[in-house]
Amino acid sequence: CSSERLGNVFHCPKCGCTCSATKQMRFMNLPNTLCIHLKRFRWTRSSKSKIRSKISFPMRNLEMRPFLHPNSPYLAAPMEQQQQQQ
Repeated sequence: CSSERLGNVFHCPKCGCTCSATKQMRFMNLPNTLCIHLKRFRWTRSSKSKIRSKISFPMRNLEMRPFLHPNSPYLAAPMEQQQQQQ
């Protein structure tokens, strides 16, 4: 799971320094149903265009471990056990 570099510079309230910032999302718990909203437009200063590349991912047995927070309880048990519990 990669992080996204933010364009804005972050100002640290503790030390007062400025640095570049990144953003990353991780799941602590997994939902029974997951809805994913994809960014399908590319913005430039003067225009926007639709991204038309095909996207493929499994409809069953989607591997979510790379997107879990390191402290997630789902990392402790094998994925097969978790699917049986749901």
